[in-house]
Amino acid sequence: MGAPTERRSMKTQFLEQVPPHEISHPIPGIPRNWGLFALLIAGSALLVSFENETYAAGATTPFTTLEAEAGILGGGATISAFIPGSPVPTAPTKELEASGGAYVVLDQIGQCVSWSNPVANANAIVIRASIPDAPNGGGITATIDLYVDGVFRQAITLSSKQSWNYMNSTTNPDDPKGGGTPWHFYNEDRAAIAGTPIAAGAAIKLQVDAANAAPYYDIDCIDLESVPAALPQPPNSLSVVAYGADPNFAIDSTIAIQNCINAARTTGVSVWIPPGEYLVASLASTPLDLTGVTVRGAGVWYSMLYRKVPLPPPNNQWRSYLQVGSGTTLTDVSIDSNAIYRGAAGGDDYGLLAQGAGGWLVDRVWVQHCDAQWMSGSNGTIQNCRVADSWADGINLNNGNTPDPNKAGINLTAQNNFVRGGGDDGIAVYSDSGPSGKNTEMVGARVLNNTSVAPYWANGLRLSGGKNVLVQYNLVMDPAANSGIEVSTFGVTGHPLESATVSGNVVYRGGGWNGTDRHGMHVGSPASNSDFPAAYTSAVIRDNAIYDARRTGLAIGSTYDALLISNNVISRPATKGIWVESGVTGTESLTGNTVENLNTGQPAYQNDSASTFMGTLVGNSWQNQLPQITQQPASTSVGQGQTAVFGIGAENSSARTYQWSLNGTPINGATNSYLVLNNVTSDNAGGYTCVVTNSAGSSTSASATLSMSSSGDLGRLINLSVRANAGIGSQIFSVGFVIDGLGTSGTKPLLIRATGPALVPFGVTGVLADPMLTVFQGDTSIASNAGWGGNPQITAANSAVGAFALTDPSSKDSALYLSNLTSGAYSAQITGTSGDTGTALAEIYDATPSGSYTPAAPRLTNASARIQVGVGGNVGIAGFVIGGSTSKTVLIRGSGPALVPFGVSGILPDPQLRLYSGNNLIEGNVGWSGDPQIAATASSLGAFSWGSSPTADSALLATLPPGAYSAVVSGASGDTGVALIEVYDVP
Repeated sequence: MGAPTERRSMKTQFLEQVPPHEISHPIPGIPRNWGLFALLIAGSALLVSFENETYAAGATTPFTTLEAEAGILGGGATISAFIPGSPVPTAPTKELEASGGAYVVLDQIGQCVSWSNPVANANAIVIRASIPDAPNGGGITATIDLYVDGVFRQAITLSSKQSWNYMNSTTNPDDPKGGGTPWHFYNEDRAAIAGTPIAAGAAIKLQVDAANAAPYYDIDCIDLESVPAALPQPPNSLSVVAYGADPNFAIDSTIAIQNCINAARTTGVSVWIPPGEYLVASLASTPLDLTGVTVRGAGVWYSMLYRKVPLPPPNNQWRSYLQVGSGTTLTDVSIDSNAIYRGAAGGDDYGLLAQGAGGWLVDRVWVQHCDAQWMSGSNGTIQNCRVADSWADGINLNNGNTPDPNKAGINLTAQNNFVRGGGDDGIAVYSDSGPSGKNTEMVGARVLNNTSVAPYWANGLRLSGGKNVLVQYNLVMDPAANSGIEVSTFGVTGHPLESATVSGNVVYRGGGWNGTDRHGMHVGSPASNSDFPAAYTSAVIRDNAIYDARRTGLAIGSTYDALLISNNVISRPATKGIWVESGVTGTESLTGNTVENLNTGQPAYQNDSASTFMGTLVGNSWQNQLPQITQQPASTSVGQGQTAVFGIGAENSSARTYQWSLNGTPINGATNSYLVLNNVTSDNAGGYTCVVTNSAGSSTSASATLSMSSSGDLGRLINLSVRANAGIGSQIFSVGFVIDGLGTSGTKPLLIRATGPALVPFGVTGVLADPMLTVFQGDTSIASNAGWGGNPQITAANSAVGAFALTDPSSKDSALYLSNLTSGAYSAQITGTSGDTGTALAEIYDATPSGSYTPAAPRLTNASARIQVGVGGNVGIAGFVIGGSTSKTVLIRGSGPALVPFGVSGILPDPQLRLYSGNNLIEGNVGWSGDPQIAATASSLGAFSWGSSPTADSALLATLPPGAYSAVVSGASGDTGVALIEVYDVP
């Protein structure tokens, strides 16, 4: 972890939104001015600085995925999500099968979910969704409507004909009346986007209209892509069409395609599959054999081989896969089928089957609704491919089941592939000795930079046996049934894992419903009934990041393991950090591992086989080490009677105590991480230090000096601003603020602005085109504006307060100059004049003329905003500016769970709060831990109470010198929802 310490807890809920006025407290929108403006419009760059571990792993894809739960909901749409840390269900659920662990429910006309398009010239979309099965099985189709910038573009057909299976059905897996357990809820449907490609920043919306007939649409995510033109026919190639293949899907093309391949093999040229959809429905008992030939298509969106199997299939074995052999190169095609469940009876067969001692290459191939890509042989590579809705493993590197030099499993590579919704392991390495026990073990398998998302059965990534295996830089998310990564062997005949390196991988939300021994990462070895019962699993596990495991972060299971585990980060596991289960024998070396953000009462490390599984533990976060001070108290200067706060952050052991001293003398009762000094006088001036103690000893902070200032130009809030989406109905953008100050009187001039079009030159996309600004005092509207119209008073005020200029009088940005506001609570509401939606910036400036401030005048004392917090560039970003010549103490809060008693739904379950000055992180917090100084300060300011018990809400107390600051609110576990952000002036 970086400089500041973060106090975290993990309790989450997802509820729907309600209008801002249903919260009884002012709704502060956290602020900023021109000096902070760059941060407000560049949230994604900020995010990278503290969450870039997410992007270090996984595939680079030609498409961008947008999670539905990170979109903007409308019309009463809701989010359904698995709550991290809650008990894992014992059967499949839509939440567990969803990427991100959440989906959006659209079940009424008018409900919608929208996103700002991040892809320039998007012309293709994939929708991953669940619509109901037919009453008797077999699925249905139904359309959903796509809008661009509020204008209907097209209806897109979704299908459940290849989802909704029933596990352990007494009839067949597609029969809902066979007594089976429903699972495999989602299907991916792809479509070209009609009309002009969609510009980056445009609003893309999926909406249920009257013509959309499904009872509900559960939207998991969408992929957006700018698909280039079709590739031309390469030179020295034979076209399958010239051999009778039909690109119009009218007649079977199997024999014609094979004849073309055979001719190319004979003449030494390549095969070309022109744009089109080719029916492959022959009853031949052999597959299409590509051995020794290069086969190219026009691109995965253009050249499709579709296997339309008679259902139910004939009794003879249906062989409809593509066979890749020695010397094969297969690129730029798509493969799909009409199979309805796993196994021959459901019309299922491999998508690709590779073998051959002479090497092969599969590149840029998209496979959907097929069985595994079963890849054996030697020196073969599958790369840059995507696999969706497979009936078995997405990609399986293996050595076959019988001894065969063409299936040896030597130096096989899976690299930069994207697999989602697999029906078994997302990606697997499978070294099997076979029924005879004579199959040689795999050597040199490499699984590199792949993404595996939401398999509905088995693991996200499985490493089962082999030698010199490398699993590196993969991103694994949301396995519904088993573990994120499984490091072990498979079955009775599976070879042991002789040597492997598992490094640089990132795992989110591992550990599913299929039994309790499912975790973020799990290590195992051959079982007692294995052909190798005494074999060890030997692996190096290093530099991995395991987040939000639904059970243990890293579990080490029976029976024999020899492990080197170093420099891994395990954060927010539901139960233990690292757990050695009972019955394990072997050795371990644990060095430099970090386990953080544990739930109450859960151990960072637990060895239940201490007498048989032994080794060395050095430099791990849970070991007895002196406290490491990560945030030093900062010197400050305040005026007479003001409040000063010193804070300290520390790591290593949660059992820490604090003791603050002034000039070396301990201060009675000063035993918290914050030291709050109220009503400061000269007696409080001096040097402050803090001693942090744990069971290993003590560490002393640097000294911070408190000095007194005689200046009458006291520190104060002079600008508050927040960027958010301005919606309609329950998603209106509202910023609350308070003008007040103990012992003050008179009025306060303010400049209030609502900008949309003016943000475009700064790179902001999806802006609100015509923001209307309305200011309320209580429930009474006191002023409004729709289009500032070049008002000279606004121009002068912009210049006076240092706001960025509004240069176009015809722009529809809005602004108000209010010269004499009395003390009280206000709110600024931003809506689209024409009922539209988009991103807007709300700004509130203290317009007191330069040099005329007096402490007797009222001031801005509180600002708040209820915002929809997303991910990436849609995190909540708010700013504020402290003016004057002395420091000012502020309380900043990010509320999520605390809003539930006020009837707010769809809340952000675990708000993470971070405070920046420019690009420099000052302090962060996740879970305020019931800090008594936070509670006391909030109470003294009249803030609504969070109670005295720790919650997942976050807060910061800080005394800050004059300058511009920004507060960033995001989901600690990458989740989304409604949050309330508040900034208070602490007098």
